[in-house]
Amino acid sequence: MNVISFLRNFLLLLVLYTVCCSLYADVLEPPMVLVPAGEYKIGSHDFEDTSPLKDLSINAFWVGKFEVTRAEFAEFIKDTNYDVPQQCYHEIGYWWFEQESAGGWQNNAINSNMYEPVSCIGYEAAVAYASWLAQKTGKPYRLLSEAEWEYLAENFKNDSQSSVCERANIADLRGESVAQSEFGTSYVNLIGIESCDDKSGTVSIVGAYKPNKLGVHDLTGNVNEFVADCYTPNYNQMPHTGSAVISKESPAQCDAVVLRGGAWHWPAWSNKIRDAKPRDWVGVLEGFRLAMSVATNAEIAEIEAGIGNYYSEESTQLLTKAIEKALSNTKPPVSLPSAVSNLALNTDDKGSNKLTLTWQGKLNQGARFVILSNKYMGGRFSIEGYSDVSSYVIDKPAQDSHQYPHQYVVAIQQDKVMGPYSSAIDIGVVPTPLPTALQAERFSSMDNALVFPFDAHNSFVTGPLRGTGDIVLHYEVSVPASGSYTMRLNGQAGAPVQFAVQQQGKPVGNAVLGDAVLDKEAGVTFSAQEGNTTLTLSTNQGGWQLDSIDINSVNTAHKQ
Repeated sequence: MNVISFLRNFLLLLVLYTVCCSLYADVLEPPMVLVPAGEYKIGSHDFEDTSPLKDLSINAFWVGKFEVTRAEFAEFIKDTNYDVPQQCYHEIGYWWFEQESAGGWQNNAINSNMYEPVSCIGYEAAVAYASWLAQKTGKPYRLLSEAEWEYLAENFKNDSQSSVCERANIADLRGESVAQSEFGTSYVNLIGIESCDDKSGTVSIVGAYKPNKLGVHDLTGNVNEFVADCYTPNYNQMPHTGSAVISKESPAQCDAVVLRGGAWHWPAWSNKIRDAKPRDWVGVLEGFRLAMSVATNAEIAEIEAGIGNYYSEESTQLLTKAIEKALSNTKPPVSLPSAVSNLALNTDDKGSNKLTLTWQGKLNQGARFVILSNKYMGGRFSIEGYSDVSSYVIDKPAQDSHQYPHQYVVAIQQDKVMGPYSSAIDIGVVPTPLPTALQAERFSSMDNALVFPFDAHNSFVTGPLRGTGDIVLHYEVSVPASGSYTMRLNGQAGAPVQFAVQQQGKPVGNAVLGDAVLDKEAGVTFSAQEGNTTLTLSTNQGGWQLDSIDINSVNTAHKQ
């Protein structure tokens, strides 16, 4: 080789090296693990949109150990100046994320650390990020398919006996404390909580919780993960290979996309649960993680032999070390105070218009008792007052009061951290005299229902609260005279909704709410004896609003 040829080749290598290094410089590649191929039956009979059950053959694939962080996403924005959304569901009010407001991945009401999952970006930005990283690295990064996600989460879940709060950042006792102290709202009797403490009130740095068997973190909780699939109402279109369901011929038909895993805002979800959002949805609860396909059997063999260069730990060390440092710099939160016990109601003084709550609990220095109440039975609790002693005086409901039956609980607060609630105590459960136009939210107890404000002065009952299951409403009424009574339901429904009606636990018929409500058949007639009785309404249907219940006499027997 002459000198000119040598110099030419040297310069070519130098150019290639420069291009290579500039291509890969400062790109945070995600640490990934290989998910082995396998057979999997996707679906469940528990939910309407998780059928039919379908046998799949899942190819091996790579998946990110962590959800994509804000630090990674920042490089994408710096390199591309991508037009990210400037509006996001991120601010918390009494009804949680009530409306979209100004905010984005850099500036929202929740995020504070660059190694938390990126959110407030939407589905399109997640796809764009994956495409960008693939172009920068030459590796086919993409989103997981829905089938891959469930296969990974269900087949390789950690079967240890550890608490869910050790494995996931979800709605729990810590979350309820933060909800009350910082946001003036509550999970209890709305979204629900796990009865443990995961140490995080909202989102957490990725990798803070125990991984699954393959070393993948945060599949449950933290942020709800966009997957590649368009949402369909069932698995009929799911390919047997488990690849994503995407309408390539008409992308406009993909007006909703799938998310999996839940977030810090919900109790732990089953790995079978599907979530869907409009394609243009932008929220602080939604993020994503990356995947890569494994192309050939030879490539898999190289990987297993440790000689493949398709993926290497070295390329991800920068991000791995940064996450480890962020976790080590995180200060452990203050422990939750203990729960109070033996909450009781003192009603001995019959001449007084006051009642006294008493309980047992020990206060450390700087702590105080927090008294919380709700507006109706089974409703969310709000802070009513504080006490430095184990008692609290409340007003006695008047006999003719329009106040609904409601409840009290007590907790200990230390350094703005609230402990678990006591057992609830019921107040003002007084039978409503018949005949009546009974407000739907005046139940004595309920299950799986929600009272929602219609306007400043009116509310309605709806359900189901938790997605599936029977909604049950119990009402205490006083029958003035034995005889026959009719019940009619007032409200609205997208389609006729049938409620089973029981008196003292015995079926008496069905009442219908909806389009058929004007028909005589929509009501139910039942016989009742003089005295107090319990009426129960139940349904497993959704899509309705119950405003009131008319109960009137048909043929009342007069007392002699």
